[in-house]
Amino acid sequence: MLENKPLVTPDELPDVDNISMQVRVNGEVWFDGPLGTLAFTFEEFKNQSQEGPISLEDPSKVPSYECKGEEEKWLSGKLRMDGNPGFPGPSGKWEIASSTLKDLGFDPLPVYEEVKEGPENKDLVKDYPLTLTTGTRIQSTFRSQHLNVPGLLKRQPNAEALIHPKDAKERNIAHGDAVRVKTIRGEVEFTARVTEDILEGVVEVNMGGGSPIQADGWKDSNANILTDDKNRDPISGFPVLKALLCEVEKI
Repeated sequence: MLENKPLVTPDELPDVDNISMQVRVNGEVWFDGPLGTLAFTFEEFKNQSQEGPISLEDPSKVPSYECKGEEEKWLSGKLRMDGNPGFPGPSGKWEIASSTLKDLGFDPLPVYEEVKEGPENKDLVKDYPLTLTTGTRIQSTFRSQHLNVPGLLKRQPNAEALIHPKDAKERNIAHGDAVRVKTIRGEVEFTARVTEDILEGVVEVNMGGGSPIQADGWKDSNANILTDDKNRDPISGFPVLKALLCEVEKI
């Protein structure tokens, strides 16, 4: 029979204050010495660290960066690079209509425009009746990273397409089914997540998949195949990733 005995007893543990530690930040030594020389005890360190990051320096030696508020800075010129009174921007005024956008040939006020690929597109919506949105973060990944880490894959082993129960029923799709999401640009396989967390008529697909080094449930699920890199906001240049049309079918 094997006997489970501790390697050391609590009385044999070394004095924590005499344990040395070296901390480097960006290659520079930030702290080097016995823990007993810190500005707090080990017990204080354990308690304070539960509340957030703490400094290893003596609080009395750390300079104060307290921000003292100052009202009406626009009158003293402290908001502008040229030192003149006013707000940042060409006119120096608090602009409701953007003079910068006007100079660039855009409407100076926000204007609603129909999306290029939406329900209003009567021809396209016949074959692609669902609105596609992408880009929502999930807790087990960081964009395309960590999709080959076994411990994190336990949380979600497959790239998923979220679909409302009503839309799923119309397509004979059950939770966990393999499905194919299609747009006019291409089609990608996902695992169906039937949920009321998504609006009826809308489908959300996980982004980040599509790399050969990822797990099997992710490496062939590249959401970028479905989106349109030429459909961009004319001012910011950002691609439209949340207002496209798609269809979903069971495999």
